[in-house]
Amino acid sequence: MSFADLRAFLRFLETRGDLARITEPVSPRLEFTEIARRVLARDGPALLFERPTQGRLPALANLFGSVRRIAWALGLDDPQGLRDLGEMLAFFRQPEPPRGRAEALRAAGWGRRLLAARPKRVPRAPWQAVRREGEGVDLAE
Repeated sequence: MSFADLRAFLRFLETRGDLARITEPVSPRLEFTEIARRVLARDGPALLFERPTQGRLPALANLFGSVRRIAWALGLDDPQGLRDLGEMLAFFRQPEPPRGRAEALRAAGWGRRLLAARPKRVPRAPWQAVRREGEGVDLAE
């Protein structure tokens, strides 16, 4: 499983019941964090605050607030796959020659996965749809 962008991942979470859309106006000063903290303590869903009282852009919280969402974001169906990913990263940090055919095949599989994880360049991305310059820039937004 892989996702083209954040929107695709959010749609995936929504189909799994792991994204809650907050449609009521919520203040980003203290309210966002308190709501997110309480939901996170209960292993709840990621939160999309659609109508912040300050600024015009929605805010996302707790996206990686559970092991299952981290695994899904990394393209893993099962959180147990995180252990394999950790082993792979540890291997490439301090590689050793494989001892036997099984280890060689496993290392080759990891190499293929790493090559598939390269960044992909696209000519236009959705975040480029709105462009502001000069006086139109408001970092507080």
